[in-house]
Amino acid sequence: MFGIYRRFLQFAAILTLIHLFFLNFSGIASAATIVSGSYDRFTKLLTAVDSLGNIYKANLATFSPVSVSEIPGTFTPARGQPQPVVYTVTPTTPNNFKITTDLPNQSLLGCSLNVVSLAADCQLADTPGGVLAATKQEVRSQANTVIEMITGRLRALSQDLAQASASSVETPPGGTVILNNFSSNPAPKYSGLSAGSDVTRWGVWANASGSWLQNNNANNNDSFSGTSVVALTGLDYIVDRQWIFGLSAGYTHADLSLSPSSITRTADGGLVGPYGAYILNPNWSVDALVNWTSLSNSISAPAPFPAGSYHSNRVTAASNLNYFTTYNGIKWTGFGGYAYTWEGGNPGAVIGTALANNVRYGAIRLGGEAAYDIGPWEPYVPLTFEYETTRPQDGTSRAALVLGAGLRYRWSDTLTGGLLVETTEIKTHTQDVLLGAHLRWSF
Repeated sequence: MFGIYRRFLQFAAILTLIHLFFLNFSGIASAATIVSGSYDRFTKLLTAVDSLGNIYKANLATFSPVSVSEIPGTFTPARGQPQPVVYTVTPTTPNNFKITTDLPNQSLLGCSLNVVSLAADCQLADTPGGVLAATKQEVRSQANTVIEMITGRLRALSQDLAQASASSVETPPGGTVILNNFSSNPAPKYSGLSAGSDVTRWGVWANASGSWLQNNNANNNDSFSGTSVVALTGLDYIVDRQWIFGLSAGYTHADLSLSPSSITRTADGGLVGPYGAYILNPNWSVDALVNWTSLSNSISAPAPFPAGSYHSNRVTAASNLNYFTTYNGIKWTGFGGYAYTWEGGNPGAVIGTALANNVRYGAIRLGGEAAYDIGPWEPYVPLTFEYETTRPQDGTSRAALVLGAGLRYRWSDTLTGGLLVETTEIKTHTQDVLLGAHLRWSF
C-alpha cells in the first residue's frame, strides 16, 4: 500500500512540474500593434493605424498647450464605421504631449507627440480589458482559496466530531445507527486529524498558498499572467458537540503582468471575518463564512500610458451543506453550496475606465474528497466543480473543474499539517495552479 501511495505522489509531482513549466514559458500577447503614426500640422489631425487595420484619429485643433484637455476624435474598426471617442491630451514639456484614450474594443491608445518635429509615437495596450480580467480572476482565485481554507478546516473538524459521536453508540451487527436526537447522546471522544481530544476545544490553524494565474484570451484584450499569494490564520472553539465558531484573518497579494508585459498590476490586502459550523448528525453538517478584504492596488506602465494607485474593498460570503461517511477505510466527504464575492474600487482615476470598479463572482460549488489513513499519513484527493452564476466579463466560460492531490500528517492528536496541489481545468482561457500548506493545533 505504501509503495502505491509513494508512486501516486511522484506522479502528481511530475504532472505539477510539467504544468508549471509550460505555464512559465507560455507568453501573452496584445491583439494588435501600431504600424504607423503621424501628425498633420495643417489639419491638426493625429492619425494612427494598427496591425488589424483599425484607424485612430484625434483632432488637436482645440487642445490647450498648458493644461490637460479632452478633445474629440474617432475610432474606425477595420471594415467598419467611425465611432466617436474622447482623447485626453496632457502636456509634458512646452512642445511635447501625451495623448491617451480608452477604445470601444477595450484597448488603450497612448501617443507621444512633438508638435515641432511632428514626431508621433503611438502604442496600444490591453490595460482596460486586462485590468478587468485580472481583477475578475484574482477575485475568483483568492476568494475560492480563502473559502477552501476555512471550509476545509470546518469539514475536517465536523467530520471528526460527528464520527466520534457515532462510534460512542452501540451499532447493531450489520446495521446503521440513526440518531434522532443528536444532541442528547453521550459526549464523544474527539478523534481524527482535526478534532484532538475531548478536552481540547480550542484550535489554531494557518494556511498559505501560492498560485500561478493566466488568461490567454488575447483576442478580447483580456490577457495577463502572474502570481497570487494567500496567507490565512484562524482561531476556533468547539462550543459543544454541534456548534463550532471561529474568526479568520490574513493577507492576500497579486502581481500580474498585463499586455504588453511592461504594464503590471499589483494588489495587497488584509482580510478578516467570522465562520461557523453546525453538525446535524453523524453524517451531515452545514457551515457558513463571511469576510472583508481591504486592498491597495497599483498599476505601473511606461510612458505614455497612465499609471497610479487606487483602493478597493472585497466582500466574500459562502455556505455549504456537507456529507461525510467512511466506507472500507476510505473517508468520503461531499459538499454543495454557493459562494459570492464582490469587489469595488476606482481604477478609472488611474486608467480612465470604470470597467473594474464593480466586479462580481458568484458560483454554485459541488465537490468532495476521498481520504485514506496510512498510519500518521493521510493522502487525499479533492475535486470541485464550479458553475458561475454571474456573467463572465473576462472572456472565460462559466464552468470550472478543480482537481487536486493532497497529503496530511499527524504528529500527535493535537498537531497536524499537510500539503495540497490543485489545478483549474475546463474553464476557457484560464490557468490557475495552486500549491498550498497548512498547520493545525488543538489545545
